[in-house]
Formats: sequence, structure tokens, C-alpha cells
Amino acid sequence: MVKDKGQNTRMLKSLTLRISLSVILFIIMMAGLYFNILPANQ
Repeated sequence: MVKDKGQNTRMLKSLTLRISLSVILFIIMMAGLYFNILPANQ
């Protein structure tokens, strides 16, 4: 990682945003499978 003086919070915020978006996408996909919006392979 690149050292950036005094900008620790920017990296933390961007990492938190990436993780949050990934979790939200996973939840949406699981809900789609549960409610049969997305077809499952059978």
C-alpha cells in the first residue's frame, strides 16, 4: 500500500465502502434466490 501522510481515514472509508457494497450485493442475491426471482441451477 502507498503511504499517504495524514490520510488514514480515506483508506479506511474506501475499504469499508467496498466491504459494505459486497455484503449488500450478497444479501440481494440470496434474497433473489429465496424468493425465486433468480433461477437456481437444478
